[in-house]
Amino acid sequence: MKAIIIGNIISFFAMLCLVASCSARDREKMYRFQLYETVLCTAASLFFGSYSGLSTQFIAIYRNWKVYKKRYTFLDMILSAVLVVIIGLIVNNRGLIGLIPIVATIELTLCNYYLKNPNAIHFSILLNTALWMVYSLFIFDFSSVAGQIISISAGIYSSYRVWRNTRRAGELSV
Repeated sequence: MKAIIIGNIISFFAMLCLVASCSARDREKMYRFQLYETVLCTAASLFFGSYSGLSTQFIAIYRNWKVYKKRYTFLDMILSAVLVVIIGLIVNNRGLIGLIPIVATIELTLCNYYLKNPNAIHFSILLNTALWMVYSLFIFDFSSVAGQIISISAGIYSSYRVWRNTRRAGELSV
């Protein structure tokens, strides 16, 4: 029980970073907060005994660092994806539920490489957050669930703002 409480405290701070990432308007800020969030989630996974989550988050630290520094190559994407699948499957101690971190990490790994548009990146982060929210419920990471709900809401609102501003700018130029 003590480990779950400590994990939830760490996850709370990770979720603050996720909210900041989902609310950010530019790519650099989004990925900087994603990096912070991933480091904290990796630490929290230790306390939850979530080994597939831990392994995927650890690999995601490398990926997020490369993305943040704008040095994320095709080879990095392939290496990250392959390692996530192999190591995630080897250490999975949660059965089918343990596959969610693997799927979520692969989704974001591919999107980090292929997506450049801030709205598309927001959508990718929202999808990823929804997957992790389901997983968080199963490992009793309730502070993450709360933060993920807030993050999804903030991300939807932020995407709406960008869409609205883009639409208005189009109307003004006509």
